Amino acid sequence: MDYRLLGFFSGFPNYRFPHDVAKRLSEELTHRDSLVFVSAWPKDHARNDSDSAGMHGMFEECNISFARHYVIDNRMEASHAMQLI
Repeated sequence: MDYRLLGFFSGFPNYRFPHDVAKRLSEELTHRDSLVFVSAWPKDHARNDSDSAGMHGMFEECNISFARHYVIDNRMEASHAMQLI
């Protein structure tokens, strides 16, 4: 069976997952192929890269690693973004 998780995160206080959230994510995210960051600012590439790195770092801090991570903004072809989503 193909499991996917869609989550919306906005930099919890101090840009860290609260312990309970981190524990639940670690338990639920057993298939960690990719982390996809969808930007709210498609033209602000520097901000997108920084925010994506920060979000990726939040997961890594909890020992939740992903094989790949992506930023969806206007640098990516729409067809590729649709595949990732």
